[in-house]
Amino acid sequence: MKEGAPCAPSFVKTEMAVCLREHLYYCQAGGRVVLMDLERDSYFLLARDLESIFLAHAAGHETQQVDRQRLAALDLLPNAACERQLAVDCSVPPPARSATEEPASPGQIRAAVVIEVAWIVLSTKRRLATENIATVIDRYRLPPRRAAEPLTFGNTTADDKRLIDAAHDYAAARRFVPAKPSCLLDTLALRTFLARRRLTASIVFGVSPAPFAAHAWLQSGDLVLNETVSYARMHTPILVV
Repeated sequence: MKEGAPCAPSFVKTEMAVCLREHLYYCQAGGRVVLMDLERDSYFLLARDLESIFLAHAAGHETQQVDRQRLAALDLLPNAACERQLAVDCSVPPPARSATEEPASPGQIRAAVVIEVAWIVLSTKRRLATENIATVIDRYRLPPRRAAEPLTFGNTTADDKRLIDAAHDYAAARRFVPAKPSCLLDTLALRTFLARRRLTASIVFGVSPAPFAAHAWLQSGDLVLNETVSYARMHTPILVV
């Protein structure tokens, strides 16, 4: 992901247009290069003397063989030669609104919704415990099997209201589910909950380098669904699905 014009103090426009090992992503945050290895479920910082070399490679510039060997020694490059460069735009607008900060509609949550949320959360938790995280995330890149028409992002005020109402329903039902809350677990579960209502939003992975922290949330446009605006903006997006 290549840094472009900054969108906000902790948000940058990011784009991957390089040949890196599969499931490896990066961003620039707090003046450092942060890498996310989804296959190994880990994050790490590059040594400062390697940052300029890595960024030059990431920008598609020619680098010396000795420098490429240093990157390869850290397992940042693919084993085979790349036939083409990747160009994946992973930018998101800086959050400006949050469903968690919008008033919820009055009324009790239906038992059927609690059962549905419990099933989604517990099945998602089981997948995260038994499958590689990269495999789990790759599933969310594909449309649902039952999809007969495109899912709806929050492109209108009415769509945003449906997203906010669904996020409120999920949050209300989630309190009854006997599973410890987790940003990744609940982001993936909420994404599934939305899909069952013909709605969707982007899964955003973000990092904060000092002190280091990683986070995940759902976002549609500038609307965050399961986090506050201020906390989401403290993290720089490193991967958007």
